[in-house]
Amino acid sequence: MKFGRTLPLLLLLSMPAVACVRLPAPAPQRIAAPALPPPQVPVAAASSAMPAASTPPPMADAVSCYPIPGRPPPPGCPVLGEDHEDDEVDAEHTIDDDVESEQEAALPTAGEHPLARVTDAEVARRVRKNPAELGPMSIGYPNQGRLFNGVRMPSGPHWQVVDPSHAWGTQETVDALTHAIEKVNQAFADTPRVVIGHISAKQGGRLAPHVSHQAGRDVDVGYYHDEELRWFARAGAQNLDRARTWELVKTLARETRVDLILIDRSLQKLLREWAKEHGEPEELLREMFEGGAGKRAIVLHARGHADHIHVRFFNPIAQETGRRAGPVLLKMGLLKAPQKAPPAVATTMIVHRVVRGETLGMIARKYGVTVQQIRAANGLFSDRVKPKQELRIPKAVTSAPTPPARAPGKAKAPARSASPTPRGRRPS
Repeated sequence: MKFGRTLPLLLLLSMPAVACVRLPAPAPQRIAAPALPPPQVPVAAASSAMPAASTPPPMADAVSCYPIPGRPPPPGCPVLGEDHEDDEVDAEHTIDDDVESEQEAALPTAGEHPLARVTDAEVARRVRKNPAELGPMSIGYPNQGRLFNGVRMPSGPHWQVVDPSHAWGTQETVDALTHAIEKVNQAFADTPRVVIGHISAKQGGRLAPHVSHQAGRDVDVGYYHDEELRWFARAGAQNLDRARTWELVKTLARETRVDLILIDRSLQKLLREWAKEHGEPEELLREMFEGGAGKRAIVLHARGHADHIHVRFFNPIAQETGRRAGPVLLKMGLLKAPQKAPPAVATTMIVHRVVRGETLGMIARKYGVTVQQIRAANGLFSDRVKPKQELRIPKAVTSAPTPPARAPGKAKAPARSASPTPRGRRPS
């Protein structure tokens, strides 16, 4: 505001101090017509058409409260609660990771696979000679898989990787995620960095506290908020940046090879309402949030996803390469076999307050769990506990996973159960 005279300004400065009230953030300013590559393509378009992310330089772990295996949370970080864990999808939309979904099986490959004209004998010879030349491989399933020749999520001006040592994926996954985030920044000026959590370990396999994130195709990414964050914060009507978050979700659904996107139902409602008010086609919204024509919805509800989005990609190149080269890698001992998941169990967490004289072993015996399970659930470095300390104790409960709907006439692979996690629920 400009003052034509000095008197109002002097009166203003002489007023007593009052508490500052944060005003609602203004609507983000969309940049007009960002005609930048790659052009919009259907979901079935090739991931190879996306701009490739550069190989990242070595990075130090960022300071954050994201659950990093084997490390206690830094001082000041909250103890993980329900909203920081993967969870089970709605019963009607439960995902069975043992088999390809009908969407995945029906997706045509974009162009010819690099190994399409290569014999199995030649693939085996290349693996023995130089397996790195075959590129990234996603082997097995999201919750029983491995990653070979993985690519670490690079550093970038528009995102923050909170745990680089567990941000390894296939090139297709990294390219797709990078493309979606860049698209948001092309569309809106002054977009704050978004938080990226776990993808996979360098060679895949189990990554606590998740059941999935084993094969380089699962990503945890934060919501856009009114200001830049260094941690996954719970989103809601008061702080969710609907415009930018919708742009991210829409780009993932329409311009990448995405299998599913897990978002808390309350936030789905906010995004869908915003998209409808801003002219998005109803057909697109139904496809994303409801499904149809024999296909399930792309965006699904899962508790525990009010503070981050879980995205799972299809990787037709890395998955097919892994299918053909994986057995040779296993035979040569270059790759550990994907871990077989134990019988289906789910767990819930109860809180135990340590009393004087108790040890971790005593507490474990009291609840019928192992010391290792308690340490994993609480991020403990050692067995030392102190009086009045609150510990999360995983307790097993019976649970039978619901198989997903199958396309008529499709053969179903042998069912596999979900692995127990520190929270024990079946994550995304």
